Amino acid sequence: IDTSMDGAHVLMALSGVSARVFDVEEKALLFELEAHEAELITARFVRGDEEILTVSEDGHAIRWDREGEMLGEQRIGESLDKVAVSEAGDRFAVSTQGGELLLCGAEGETRKRLSEQVALEEMLFLDDDRVLLGRDESGAVHLWQCEGEPDARQLELSGPVMAVAARPE
Repeated sequence: IDTSMDGAHVLMALSGVSARVFDVEEKALLFELEAHEAELITARFVRGDEEILTVSEDGHAIRWDREGEMLGEQRIGESLDKVAVSEAGDRFAVSTQGGELLLCGAEGETRKRLSEQVALEEMLFLDDDRVLLGRDESGAVHLWQCEGEPDARQLELSGPVMAVAARPE
């Protein structure tokens, strides 16, 4: 579930291959986004709420306008496990079922491979989308620089982390 910045619309990725956008005040369905062939793993308002991004398990990324018209699509070519979308909506990170971590542009093109052999449970962007934070299956926390070389760091912690979150400044 995602909400628009003004709180007027709610975006819901349904169990299956579609997402729906609702008007909160009217309590009404505005439109349904249908073009995926595999289970959706994310649906987000991006680019200042001007667009919607949906991504499915088969690596199909679709950008939509605010009226539900398809703007573009890209097939990443990997089976996906998890997705994190930057606040600006200009990039997203995907964890593949094969254990790779890819940084993709807004159009779905792969910009760089951040890591190999890491199975992430959670991911989120920090520091104005310049850093990607991820928590793996063992509870270890990793950081990757999204600009320049993919500088990977593992945080030294006293025990496994169960969840990660960030609060905007």
